Amino acid sequence: MNKRDDYWDFLKGLGIFTVFYAHTIGGWNYIDWGYYIAPDSLNYSIWLFFKCVFAAAIPVFFFISGYFTPVKIESAGEYYKKRGLRIIIPFFVWSGIYSLVNLFIYKQDVTLLSFILGTNGIQLYFLAAMIQLMLLTPMLTAAKNKKLMLIICVLITLINDILHLRYWIVNNSIPNNEMILFTCFIAYYYLGIYFKANVDVSRLNCRRMRIISAVLVALVFAAFTVSAFYLNFLTDSTNVAISYNNPLNLFYSIALILFIMSFKDLYKSNAFNDRVAWVGKMSMEFFTVHWIFMNPIKTWAQRVLMGSYYWSSHFVISAITFVLCLVYIWIRDRMLTAANRNK
Repeated sequence: MNKRDDYWDFLKGLGIFTVFYAHTIGGWNYIDWGYYIAPDSLNYSIWLFFKCVFAAAIPVFFFISGYFTPVKIESAGEYYKKRGLRIIIPFFVWSGIYSLVNLFIYKQDVTLLSFILGTNGIQLYFLAAMIQLMLLTPMLTAAKNKKLMLIICVLITLINDILHLRYWIVNNSIPNNEMILFTCFIAYYYLGIYFKANVDVSRLNCRRMRIISAVLVALVFAAFTVSAFYLNFLTDSTNVAISYNNPLNLFYSIALILFIMSFKDLYKSNAFNDRVAWVGKMSMEFFTVHWIFMNPIKTWAQRVLMGSYYWSSHFVISAITFVLCLVYIWIRDRMLTAANRNK
């Protein structure tokens, strides 16, 4: 049996906190709550800058998921059975939990369709998109011309981002695209599949590649950030599409993935890295449960600030959410251990 490569778990562990921060800063609705930040203020600039920095967090997760997808699938049925249960069961369990929370605590309308699509828990879009990509995986891995398939997948995500951004600028709202969420992430997912099957990762682990990819990240991120600021000032809006669905985020995320891959051979196991890797191994639990803790914490923080805004508050909210998730996982593991002993 091959030894598990902790580098990928380490990346997912780092990614979890960046996802927490991205969800904190992206879901802070300043206009509806009366916390509007003037577009010419320093706080606004810091807020938008961090939104752009962490916009690549989810794409990296999809890349890793694609990287660990089997290069060749002999039986689609067996693949769906093995892989599908690991995603579908947590998805519907947590969709049910968030449906009950919305219904009885937040007094929001809950329908059968919202339960099936997972829209009652905003962060469940990740699992919904993974289910859609899982269904497409046998076709993706069977492609004979993998370079052409990669180009097609990149174009799908690029077109999706362009249309999504245009819709948001015109309507200032999210389009109902739950049925085709995979279009947002298929480029990153297939890039992972492509890397696993066709790229010698060891060739990327050199000083030259680190310098080239770092320069590429800097250049693309600069263009990405400038465009995000321009679109915000142009539309006078604090919507998230200008960062997360900005077409330049696609190229920023790909450049960042290349940069991350160039450091793989430098990873060393130590006390800190091993703890971060453990968080990565628990990434599914962190991802599914964090909104239960984060949402009331954000609500409390927004009321305490009483109309003021401090960009550092997002770090505090993310840290508190992270700690509560750790406590939840510890209690859950203790209960499961006790239950196994009683069998």
